[in-house]
Formats: sequence, structure tokens, C-alpha cells
Amino acid sequence: MTDTINCTLDKDICEFINNCLKEEHPESYLIAVLHKIQGRYGYLSNTQMDEVAHLLQVPTSTVYGVATFYHFFRLKPRGKYAVSVCLGTAC
Repeated sequence: MTDTINCTLDKDICEFINNCLKEEHPESYLIAVLHKIQGRYGYLSNTQMDEVAHLLQVPTSTVYGVATFYHFFRLKPRGKYAVSVCLGTAC
């Protein structure tokens, strides 16, 4: 494995992925990588998820599966305001 990777994401995210690749099981950092990307860009685009799959050498279906399974991840950008409606008695 080379010391640097060809990455089009922001430099700090690329460095984080590069550090993950040096670990014993780099694929186990998938959720952490997705969190970093969403934290920076606000959501996970198809292009970003494809690149993560390529860089971590995991199937694209695995990345999409994780991103769609966890409610925290967003696959589309949010609007300026987030509105939520609570119908429970605790509200």
C-alpha cells in the first residue's frame, strides 16, 4: 500500500481514510468515514459513497447498505430549516 491515496474529497477526510487504510481492518472504519463526510458536506452523495467504497476496498452495495440502514445518514441535502412534528404525549 502506498503512503498516499488518490482522493477527491477534502484533504482532512482523505488523510483520515489514508490513516484508516494503515489499520488492520480498514473496512471497519466505514461508519466513521461516512460520519466525517456528512459532517463536512451535510449529506452523502452517490459520488462520495462510490469513492469511499473504492478507497476502503469494500463493495459499493456495502456502503449504500450502511448509509441507508442508519437513520442518522442523509442521502439528500437538507433544506435551510428542519421541521419536525411530534405526535407523542411527551411533547
